[in-house]
Amino acid sequence: MIGSRASLCCHKVTKWWMKLLRPLYKCQKLTLDEQLKAGVRLFDFTLKLTKGDKIMCFCQGLLEFEDSVRKTFYKLNKYCFIFINKTQSI
Repeated sequence: MIGSRASLCCHKVTKWWMKLLRPLYKCQKLTLDEQLKAGVRLFDFTLKLTKGDKIMCFCQGLLEFEDSVRKTFYKLNKYCFIFINKTQSI
């Protein structure tokens, strides 16, 4: 597998009610580390600002994930090139 869609969908969500919605959004069964070990090098992330536009978090639809943006990109930087498509913003 070269790439993954909604790459963090199997990670922990920030709020309890988001667990109820997870089956609607989940399209990965592997964690980010497992995807890297499997050879995935193209990832799909969506970011949004939270807490008064001060903190960035990963999201997918209504779900927000606990993963640290900084730590995740630092980890990915060891394995692959990071390209940010700013034209996708709303």
